[in-house]
Amino acid sequence: MRVLVASTPGAGHVFPLVPLAQVLEASGHDVLWAVPPSAVPTIEQLGMRARPAGINRPEATQRALALEPDFLDRFYALSARERRAHLYPMVFVRIEGAQMLDDLRAITREWAPDLVLHEPNAVAAAPLAVSSGVPHVVVGCGGFAPKWLYDAAADAMRALWRKVELPVPPWGGLYDDLYLHPMPPAMGPEPFAPSIRPLRPMGFDGSRDGEPPSWLTDLGRTRPLVYVTFGTEIAGMAPFSAVLEGLAAQDVDVLATVGRGVDPRSVSTGAPNVRVEQYVPQRMVLERTAVMVSHAGSGAMLGAAARAIPQLCIPIAADQPENADAVVGAGLGLAIEPEAVDADAVARSVAQLLDDGEFRRRARAVADEIAAMPEPAAMVPAIEALA
Repeated sequence: MRVLVASTPGAGHVFPLVPLAQVLEASGHDVLWAVPPSAVPTIEQLGMRARPAGINRPEATQRALALEPDFLDRFYALSARERRAHLYPMVFVRIEGAQMLDDLRAITREWAPDLVLHEPNAVAAAPLAVSSGVPHVVVGCGGFAPKWLYDAAADAMRALWRKVELPVPPWGGLYDDLYLHPMPPAMGPEPFAPSIRPLRPMGFDGSRDGEPPSWLTDLGRTRPLVYVTFGTEIAGMAPFSAVLEGLAAQDVDVLATVGRGVDPRSVSTGAPNVRVEQYVPQRMVLERTAVMVSHAGSGAMLGAAARAIPQLCIPIAADQPENADAVVGAGLGLAIEPEAVDADAVARSVAQLLDDGEFRRRARAVADEIAAMPEPAAMVPAIEALA
């Protein structure tokens, strides 16, 4: 079976696909990735083949600005809960989706796949698969996309599907064949389509190799470790200063990772209990973490949930507000809207998460739910049956 894997460029979109793609390759299937140029080296470093398809995010942003010069100004002026409906139709559908569809069609003419595997934001994959007469499997990154998001993108979706001379199916075709959902029952609504099946989030963070840095072994040993991360995509918008100021006076160890685009010195407090690094693999940190403070990106949120770690969510954009709502609704943690973040609010919230054992009890129950979800290998027979 030939499997074409499609993703947008962000690590939070690529990485959830990797465990299933690797399992399919190990099962003897021919796997080829189609990703924007910036993600090609990531896939190749994992020992898999990749072809460039679509465009990198900076170029997509420049195209958006050419169409709407005030596009970014409007984005920054919106609240965290409003930004997704502004960004998604223009960037993910109209610009990235249209370019990726053209590139996927060219790849398909040369390398005819039997099945397409993709993440929800690779919106070109569904029309490519349907117009090619092959099934497609979606690996969810977090919760189900809300209906209002598809309503906001309706015109852009119609234009995308017109490129393959087809009408837009419900939900952009996401739930046509097989949708693998990574959220445990406690963290979201019941599946609403027969194609939706659970898939355990594997917490892949780029590599399984390497040893933790020596300094990490001392963190969380004599007092709780608070892990602060705002991911790789929007760290430049994160309120690191307020968060770290709120934690500096607490009797905790603090590790903040700021991503490749932020200089650690720009957010360092100088407090002896706070360490700021650009990047540490999440799996190395979570095993010793007592509380995680994050943007509620799906990788961070599900990674902490799988390890029974209470969470403080500060959502900034994309699906993060919905993820934060899921965390709070399941009793796993607390949330602060970005405009309400200050040092005192952070300090109070983290203290509550450390002191109230009910958060740890609920987190343990949800971690048990995640552990009971099927692993990627269990999905292979269903995928093979589709093709």
